[in-house]
Amino acid sequence: MLNDVGNFDGDHTAVTFESAYAGRPAFVHSSDSAEQPVPQSGVRPFFFNGAQKPLFGAYYEPSAGQHAGLPVLICPPTGHEYVRCYNTIRKLCGRLAQRGFAVLKFDYCGLGDSYGDGSEATVIEFRENIRAAAAELARRSGKSEITLIGLRLGATLAAGVRFEGVAAKNLVLWDPIVDGAAYLADLRELHQACLVDSIRYRKLQPHRTTENELLGFRYPAALQTSLSQLGLLNKPFPYNNCYLLSSVQSPAGDALIQSLSRNTRGRFTHEFVEESAGWDDVRQVESALAANRAVSAISTKIAGGFV
Repeated sequence: MLNDVGNFDGDHTAVTFESAYAGRPAFVHSSDSAEQPVPQSGVRPFFFNGAQKPLFGAYYEPSAGQHAGLPVLICPPTGHEYVRCYNTIRKLCGRLAQRGFAVLKFDYCGLGDSYGDGSEATVIEFRENIRAAAAELARRSGKSEITLIGLRLGATLAAGVRFEGVAAKNLVLWDPIVDGAAYLADLRELHQACLVDSIRYRKLQPHRTTENELLGFRYPAALQTSLSQLGLLNKPFPYNNCYLLSSVQSPAGDALIQSLSRNTRGRFTHEFVEESAGWDDVRQVESALAANRAVSAISTKIAGGFV
């Protein structure tokens, strides 16, 4: 019952969400016929963060004989976007490991195979999870300086974390959430659109709206309150390199580019990838994200030293 192939560290012997992907290559179909499945050898699934609040992680060891640079921590999205992006994140991990980087991906509390049912989730708790994951990556890789990659809400969460004993030198923001309150409003609108989608339901379900559930995932009041206070504009970005990858053009995205240009301590670069993710498309709520171009762009940027 594994995937992210390997044996578990510690006493844990089974997983839930991971096992759904057992035996599948980290590959998502797209029109780019040159893309090939990424081998998943050298992957070690495990639990960390202690017995009270165990977090699930998968550590990707660098390809044999290759140690290209700083280890990489990947901070995933939350909610339904966590599921949509799952296989694409696995593919990115494999691609970076092939290029010689140690990589750790992990599940936040209440998601995937980590502790909790989502009722205790808050921005503070998610960021504590990121800190714990960064410390674990530093311990396993033997390096105290790391690169952060965040996708969607994971990017916004990662950007606000301050670490102890670990230095985040580089930050990759992949389609980040610029404004938390606007993101919550978009989720509510998408949730309502699903309930009145005639393809999804023969009999429409507008009455099934609840206060603490969005698109099949718990969003308790405390989480919604903390999310509504999140934002990326006009904040300091104390990184040597900050790389923004966008698949959507919007006024909020333009404002973020200007803000990052002013507030990044080191080098800021932006790249637009023409590869629609359908974040606000009701027909793609349950569809796996196909992002071969984005994966290639990010792995190439990191391998090239962010030049």
